[in-house]
Amino acid sequence: MARKKISITEYNTLHQDVRDAKTDLVEAEARFVEVQKCEVVDNCKRCKGIGKIEDGTGDPTHNPTRDMRYVDCPQCEGKGYV
Repeated sequence: MARKKISITEYNTLHQDVRDAKTDLVEAEARFVEVQKCEVVDNCKRCKGIGKIEDGTGDPTHNPTRDMRYVDCPQCEGKGYV
């Protein structure tokens, strides 16, 4: 079977991509090990695990654009779980 020919630049690019992918894999595996040590609990029912809830648009004089404000969930204190 004939081998495909590639330039040195293309080889170096591919080699760098493989090294980057290996680095990403090592980091992902380390993160997975850390996650395995955690205790998984149910999401807060009020904020659904986000930790923030909508607080309305507030006072129009202080919020002229009427953007929605978000505050820490009072039920879970912003943690996302109870």
